[in-house]
Amino acid sequence: PWYSNAVVRVETDVSPRAVFSILQDIENEFGRVRTSRNAPRVIDLDLLAYNDLTLNEPDLVIPHPRMHERAFVLWPLRDVAPGW
Repeated sequence: PWYSNAVVRVETDVSPRAVFSILQDIENEFGRVRTSRNAPRVIDLDLLAYNDLTLNEPDLVIPHPRMHERAFVLWPLRDVAPGW
C-alpha cells in the first residue's frame, strides 16, 4: 500500500525507553495491530537513534538496525541531520 515517510529530529530529556514507549502508545492510539514483521500497518513510528547511544535489548535496538538499508529513511534523515 501507499505510504508516507518522514524523519523528525527532537531534543528531549526523556529517556530512550520512555520515547520508545510514547511512540508505541501513539501507534496504539491510531489502531496499530502487530501481526507479522513488515506487514502493512496504519502507522509505524521508529526510534532511529538517540544521541550516540548504542542499545541492544530484545525489544529496542538503537541505532535502528536496518535504517542504513532503507533509502526511505536515509533521504529524509539527511534533511534533518546532514552531518550525522
